[in-house]
Amino acid sequence: MNINKRFLLIASIIILVANFKSIGQLQFEPIIMGQFGYENNIFKAPNVLLDNLGDPIPESELIKSDMFLDYGYNLGFRYKAKRHNFYIDQGFWGRNFFNYQSLNQYSFNLNLKYKYKISKHFETGIKYDISKNNKIGTSALGDELQQKFSYLKNNIELFLDYEIAKYTDLELAINYYNKYYDKDPAVIPLDANNFGSDLKFTQDLNSGNFKSTVFLKINYAIRKYSDLIALDSSGNLNTGNPLRDWRYFGVDFEYKISQIGKFSFAPYYWYDNRNDQFEDYYSYNSNELGLKIYYKGDKLNFKLAPSYSVTKYEIKKAPDPNGIDPLLVYKYFDLDLQMNYLLYKGINLSLDFNTSNRYTNTLNESYKTRRGYNSFEIMVGFSFNPYQLYVDRKKDEDERK
Repeated sequence: MNINKRFLLIASIIILVANFKSIGQLQFEPIIMGQFGYENNIFKAPNVLLDNLGDPIPESELIKSDMFLDYGYNLGFRYKAKRHNFYIDQGFWGRNFFNYQSLNQYSFNLNLKYKYKISKHFETGIKYDISKNNKIGTSALGDELQQKFSYLKNNIELFLDYEIAKYTDLELAINYYNKYYDKDPAVIPLDANNFGSDLKFTQDLNSGNFKSTVFLKINYAIRKYSDLIALDSSGNLNTGNPLRDWRYFGVDFEYKISQIGKFSFAPYYWYDNRNDQFEDYYSYNSNELGLKIYYKGDKLNFKLAPSYSVTKYEIKKAPDPNGIDPLLVYKYFDLDLQMNYLLYKGINLSLDFNTSNRYTNTLNESYKTRRGYNSFEIMVGFSFNPYQLYVDRKKDEDERK
């Protein structure tokens, strides 16, 4: 298991210059982390799977678990000059497994943002993100089989931000992103073009000894696949079917209460709808409830985020051994814990734990897909994180469902 030499060099440079957090109008926000961890179900496999004869497949062949080393960094630069604001973030994340080295993963990304202040209450800007990824994700079947993909992702966004009143903000964004997958005869590519728009509303409510903020986000997106053929209402691939063409509509509502002692709380609700434009085979409605809990002490800081969601498909069925196949329903219970304990000047002892558990009404245990699973990973290590920044590990738009 080889650690990337470039990562070690960059990490050393970051630590050397980290004391210069700001030079004039330039601000530097570095993060470096290295953690040992264990993942118990890498491919999100079901606990029981029957072969063609109805005999259980041994768990050793079904569920892959392994220890790993996570390492990464993020370099954040902020520069402000009168009406102009520039942001640059460059990051890297890698995961090296001890035994299943063929499953090693990485993500290398560059994020650029420019914001221009037109007037006291009105700003506009542009964001551009590019990333090279080699990660495990959902296969082209759309049935949650996990495979390893290598792809390039480009994302561009134009936004307008208007301060309606002193504590009220409105933002409109239009975005486009695409994914280009490396050619691999063993993997069906998921090349797609995505067009979307977001409307974000923020309202600060300051009252008494604490302050609270209301966030509302409404988004609409179009995803057109470049090569994948749509399935009919029975899940069949027929000659003459069009390419997959999906529509997304979502509403995200969050109410954050801050400064209750050393705690902050942010309950949220997320509604997500996908509409398959050809016979609705992949169409679903999803509702998620969650809570983000933050604690910030003198040395100990943590974020705890439990969530529960239900996804109901409109056409896709849940296979039943008796042949009475109801509509497919998934129920997820997820939990994410990120904890930092300050040892010395930005150097933290870090503990991360997250678990994802899916429950389904698919009762046919011979099916590899549409099944429930239990998975978790735990990581312990060190990080250089002087600003105590946390990662929002909400699922990627192509994962899980």
